[in-house]
Amino acid sequence: MGEIEFKLWKNKAFREITQDKNFEDITVSDIKNIDNIKDIFLNIDNYNDSLTLQDIIEPAFFIIDEINRADLSRVFGELMYALEYRGYNGKIKTQYSYLVEKEEDSGVYFWEDGENYFFIPHNIYIIGTMNTIDRSVDSFDFALRRRFSWEEIEPNYEVIEYELKEYGDEIAKSFKDLNEAIREHEFLGNDYQIGHAYALNIKNKEFENEKEAKEFLWGEFIKPLMQEYLRGLGDSRKSDELLSSFSNKFGL
Repeated sequence: MGEIEFKLWKNKAFREITQDKNFEDITVSDIKNIDNIKDIFLNIDNYNDSLTLQDIIEPAFFIIDEINRADLSRVFGELMYALEYRGYNGKIKTQYSYLVEKEEDSGVYFWEDGENYFFIPHNIYIIGTMNTIDRSVDSFDFALRRRFSWEEIEPNYEVIEYELKEYGDEIAKSFKDLNEAIREHEFLGNDYQIGHAYALNIKNKEFENEKEAKEFLWGEFIKPLMQEYLRGLGDSRKSDELLSSFSNKFGL
């Protein structure tokens, strides 16, 4: 996944020309006259000069689900530095670099001047997902927080409408009404909304009518989850009243 970038950085002329530039700043016109560049980009003459390396090198993605579940400072280790400083200019020697003694060894990552180095190529993207109501979010290291951009993913009701051909509009409205009530509740709030993935549990299942489909979703998935959310109230009567209110909002 980083083979092209390795070949580029091994080219001394490329390193001299690009210096500290990021791949989104290096254009085809900057590199097209470098010796042996056609060994790396066979069709570089066909590329528009204004395209950047980021445009012409295919990206690769690592998706880490529930990224906050581990001790990330220990998991990433030396990658903490490499995550922020990409490519050749951010190369490091890991704690195990000394185990590699020659360029032919299988453990070689990027060999230079008799040393084995490691870096994260510019075309590597790390995507982590997490649920913001998990307590473990609070332990997410701030050194890692600033190395990622953050995007909140709201429930997508259009996905429900699209995936559930039958009852899709009605089910989407039920989720939307329920989440509106959850957002407005003083004990819950925005982070406790029910995601659209729960609705897809009825995909490819047959029901007599819309009400039966809703009852299945509520009884099997939503009610047990809401009961866990409301357990912290310490008042079973109040919890039952809220469950009944939320059930009504869901259209039951």
